[in-house]
Amino acid sequence: MQNFFRRQNKLEVKAVFDRHCPPGKTDIDQELLGVSLKDMGLVRSREKLSEDVNWGNMDGSGRINLDDFHRLVQKPSALEELVSGLPLAGLLCSCLSFKMTGRDVLEEVSDLTDADISPVITVFSDGVKQLLRELVHDIKDAIHKMNSRQSACSKFNGKLMNVGKLEEFFKGLGDRVGNMLYCRLTEL
Repeated sequence: MQNFFRRQNKLEVKAVFDRHCPPGKTDIDQELLGVSLKDMGLVRSREKLSEDVNWGNMDGSGRINLDDFHRLVQKPSALEELVSGLPLAGLLCSCLSFKMTGRDVLEEVSDLTDADISPVITVFSDGVKQLLRELVHDIKDAIHKMNSRQSACSKFNGKLMNVGKLEEFFKGLGDRVGNMLYCRLTEL
């Protein structure tokens, strides 16, 4: 959790960048980017670092300056993007209970004490656990379906088809799908 807050702090991001930027330079290469991101709690593969350089490098130099680095650090991960769809704000609001005093709800929130917040956190935590269980189940289900489709697709061999002429297209299609279909299509 601390890494998340560090990534939001512009001064911390600048300090990490400055710590790894060579003296007299204003940008870093891919290798130093990896070290800098690791220092921020973001571990990347070589392939992902290359993607990051391409995504974050705004001037096309292949190097990352402080502004580029800040954008990269702020860029949500795939997991963060997935989790951003969770209804956490609605869950938190449903955990807050107020006396119906007729006062504005923001005034009610501003009057919460630590004693009021502790039970809210407990209920919110239980709700987050339930949301995460459902999310894990959905991800496992999606991965299973994706793997099933990939294994089904790998059963078919792709062949290069020359489709310069319509007859060649149907012949190539027949070779791929089967001659029965080829015969029917050519009869049309």
